[in-house]
Amino acid sequence: MAQDWYLMEPSVLGGFENEEFKLWKGGFENSILNSVFARDVYVYGNYPTGKPKKKIRALVLDQVENSYNTMSKRQILCDVGELCCGDYLWIDGRWWMCVTLFDNNRLYSKGILWYCNTMLNFTSLVTFKPTTYPAYVHNATQYNSGERYTDYLFTISSQRLVYLPCNEETVLFDNDYRFLIDKNRLHPSAWKVAQADTENDDWGGYGLQRLMLVEDELQPTDDVENMLADNAGWIRKYGRNSGYPAPEDIPPSDGMGWIDL
Repeated sequence: MAQDWYLMEPSVLGGFENEEFKLWKGGFENSILNSVFARDVYVYGNYPTGKPKKKIRALVLDQVENSYNTMSKRQILCDVGELCCGDYLWIDGRWWMCVTLFDNNRLYSKGILWYCNTMLNFTSLVTFKPTTYPAYVHNATQYNSGERYTDYLFTISSQRLVYLPCNEETVLFDNDYRFLIDKNRLHPSAWKVAQADTENDDWGGYGLQRLMLVEDELQPTDDVENMLADNAGWIRKYGRNSGYPAPEDIPPSDGMGWIDL
């Protein structure tokens, strides 16, 4: 057995590991990210307003799909530390949202993107002004018609899942806060929050706000033209106990669906 060491294969650990690593990392940055297969990606952070924070080069995968369920999802490869969960990305004229932990293998980071299929209008609970966020909205009404019958009445049971970056505005959403979400601008569907989840998709301070919505009735004070639900009553009711301005400090709704301060 003592002579078997003569037959051992040479080790790849020859003392030049750092040089090999730099070579591989340089190959990713110079050969791949600067190739025709990579593209410019504009990073906005977890707020979609203003100018992008930076422009990066990234490799976006899974762009040619044969499955309906995966058409709105992409994988992205980029330099380590460039992206985190909850970031908005502007890629080729579309809004995308980072929805997973961006882990890395020291050479590159990899994560999943979802296409933002809805522009969600709401009254900011920080500024009390109308604002718009790109959002990923998913139909959560499964295995039923969206209607439910009881012994005495008929109720609507349609549901939607809404994903947004978790920031100081979106983290304040709570039960019964309302939205208008519909392509039908003549008589849109109204929705209210049934559950707000900020823990399931949290990655050390970065993550998503996941809202479960149930269908609600359209109110006369909802601003249908601008797709903005009237939440003045909700803010009055929960304002003092939730860190919002005191109810007496909030002027009444002007009937257009938002509070004019």
